[in-house]
Amino acid sequence: KACEEVAQEGFGNLVPRDGDRDESLGLPFELEEAKLSLAATAALSMAQRRYLLSWTGPGRGVLQLRLTAEEALALDEQGHSETVEIAELQQLTLWQEVLEACKVF
Repeated sequence: KACEEVAQEGFGNLVPRDGDRDESLGLPFELEEAKLSLAATAALSMAQRRYLLSWTGPGRGVLQLRLTAEEALALDEQGHSETVEIAELQQLTLWQEVLEACKVF
């Protein structure tokens, strides 16, 4: 399934990092077949700081999208400090970053 088809209850969870505005958006996913090997996704995750892919089982995992301070603030201002529903996320400019993340992995 594509990123946008997973997690019925709440699509993304904001995960606090090292401070108030350093957060990430957790995107659960389920794939029939992974595009990249486990080793390749680990290397790609470590090679940059925007996306981190964590496998939770065969074809399943969570893609963390590290948010900028502006992105986190924008989500807070729109009332999304805990979770973001998929339909709401698709209406935000952040959605393009989600689609980019899906292309990368």
